[in-house]
Amino acid sequence: MVFRSQVAHDLGDFDLDLGVGARLNGSEDNDYSLRAFAVFRWAHFLPQPAIGHRDRNTAIRAKCYRSGLMVIARHARRLPALRSALLRKLAVCSALMARGELKPTAFVGVVRTAAGELRGAGDARSEQRP
Repeated sequence: MVFRSQVAHDLGDFDLDLGVGARLNGSEDNDYSLRAFAVFRWAHFLPQPAIGHRDRNTAIRAKCYRSGLMVIARHARRLPALRSALLRKLAVCSALMARGELKPTAFVGVVRTAAGELRGAGDARSEQRP
């Protein structure tokens, strides 16, 4: 992510409920990027090589991360293009549950979190940001 300083100033801080060591461990970068795009509706793609999180360990590639799904659901209301990404993530979670790689109780928790964000449960947190 690269932003002009004015964009970062206007957006405020990262969501403290997300990120390593927080209640929902991760996706703070995705949330910040989607917030920036939702507000400014402009992005520029740079086709240069970038650093990624790809790990050779296949056990951690296909996962159903609650924070990732929550962030996509949170922004899918304002960015309709994210609705297909939300459905795709839900399909991955469903497949993982069907294969026995995700416990049904965890799946229900993930779906409830996403549904709460779609209903606007995250709006109170958003309003608290500077």
